[in-house]
Amino acid sequence: MEPIVQEEWKFRHPNNYVANGIKQPKPKIFALFPQAVGIVNEFVLSRLDHVTSEMLRCELIAKIIPALEEEAAKEKVPEEYDYISGLVEKPPSKSTVLRWMHYLEFSNDKVKKSYYVDGHEKEEQVQHRSKFITTYLSEIEPFTHRWVQMTLVNFQTMQSLLSKDEQVISSGHKYWDHTTNEWWMEFHVDDHDFEDCAVGPYGGNLSVRMPDGRKPIIIFGQDESIFNQFSSRGRQWTGPTGQRAIMPKSSGEGLMISAFQSREVCCSFLIICHFLCGTFYQLN
Repeated sequence: MEPIVQEEWKFRHPNNYVANGIKQPKPKIFALFPQAVGIVNEFVLSRLDHVTSEMLRCELIAKIIPALEEEAAKEKVPEEYDYISGLVEKPPSKSTVLRWMHYLEFSNDKVKKSYYVDGHEKEEQVQHRSKFITTYLSEIEPFTHRWVQMTLVNFQTMQSLLSKDEQVISSGHKYWDHTTNEWWMEFHVDDHDFEDCAVGPYGGNLSVRMPDGRKPIIIFGQDESIFNQFSSRGRQWTGPTGQRAIMPKSSGEGLMISAFQSREVCCSFLIICHFLCGTFYQLN
């Protein structure tokens, strides 16, 4: 008994043409209307930088198929007219159009000049995040208007009125106030919803631990989003002989929307800039 070759253990490809190494049969539209090959090729090749199968499908439904139907009506060939009339009544699906494109040897490939690198978890980036958090909590946050002070008696009374899940879990900063001759507690405004405490115009007070002469800090957060004229997808169609659309070398004109937000002053605003070749123009 001859040994079984490893290849025979593999599952057979569900497509008989692929399984037997035979080229897919010519789609009926190209068999009955050979001129449709040139029409579709011209449409796709002239739009390689942005064409999609849905775009070709819309062109087929709106122009190509009706033109072929009109031509078939003049030629008076029953098979051709019946087939193309059927496509007018029931247009081809997106998957059918995609199969036609693949038959014409168009392929969807990556845009070669595009690349993306995710560096969020690189070792140096992780170290920088840790350093930034330490700096923020020890050198910036203590000098902002983010603190609440209350007497120890008031704090204990408040705690006793709260349920276990609502109580303040932070130990806070306990200090003696020589003006009132009482023990006081200081907490961060995020430790609890201190509704009855005077928090000043910025949503909180300065810390009692802030050194004399030190200027307070007001933090503004900022982020932006850029929209470019020639932003493209990560993939593009290539022609039967490897034709590619010439992609722009630059991103072209763009708009940058920059947003600023501040917790202290409770406001946010946008700056929209139009830029071209490195020159920025503020619109508003």
